[in-house]
Amino acid sequence: AIDLGHPSVRFKDLYLSGGVYLGGTGSSNQLDDYEEGVFSASMVPSTSGTITLNGGVFKLAYTKVGRKVHVQGLLETTSKSSPVGRVEIRNLPFTAVDGEQYTGRCGAGMRITNVEGTGFGIGDVYSWYILEGGTTINVDIDASTVHPATTPAYSQFYISVTYITS
Repeated sequence: AIDLGHPSVRFKDLYLSGGVYLGGTGSSNQLDDYEEGVFSASMVPSTSGTITLNGGVFKLAYTKVGRKVHVQGLLETTSKSSPVGRVEIRNLPFTAVDGEQYTGRCGAGMRITNVEGTGFGIGDVYSWYILEGGTTINVDIDASTVHPATTPAYSQFYISVTYITS
């Protein structure tokens, strides 16, 4: 019921020794964690073979606010060797929550360009999902279609993934 500050007179900085409570005073209402960073991702076929990422385009950024993690960036392939299975993007910075009744699962679409069966420069959207308790993005694309033998000789994975951690 009490406002802090005024439209013409505002506080400059706020330093807290604990967290901030939003919408209530219970522990589930406490915002006590914020983190940003960059991590190295890897890409592998789910069954066998290899996929190599461009050494300059293999890192993804993340922001973690409370339990919600958002990962974004671009991964670019440079080669493959006998890939079998779907594409997996590994090494997420936080483990997905292992929720009750599959509540830890999430998924959506991901834009991928320059794969077999698409024209040069065309970006198709493929579905992805993260299983509860996992640190892997499972992409529903046949790993053998990555990095076509046409110019340009790479595939690009545009990543924008949000998930919940423990």
